[in-house]
Amino acid sequence: MKTSRPEAGDLLATARQELLDTLLPEVSGALKYQVLMSANAMKIAGREIEAGVSTEQQALDGIRRLYAELLPESADNANEQSLADDIRRRRLANDNAQLYELLMNITRSKLLISNPKYLKDR
Repeated sequence: MKTSRPEAGDLLATARQELLDTLLPEVSGALKYQVLMSANAMKIAGREIEAGVSTEQQALDGIRRLYAELLPESADNANEQSLADDIRRRRLANDNAQLYELLMNITRSKLLISNPKYLKDR
């Protein structure tokens, strides 16, 4: 059900556009860079809102599924840091197809939010 109130993503997009259209032409130098960085952060936040489920939660769910299958004793506490540590310690074989697919999915999900153009250029 759509309300008469604007949604967060719409508000963010409107504020971003106003920043770019009104403020950006009035500034220069380091301040111009800061305005552009703020506009970029707003665009990333808007894509995250649009995506719904956070990329971190998707990554965590995938990591826990992998651990449930490969290292069940560690599944409850699995997260990105433990995954990195276990890869480094070779507790998870780096030639494992499931691990590779998980890492690729996490990377794609994060890029879709932070820099979707990078994926289009590949």
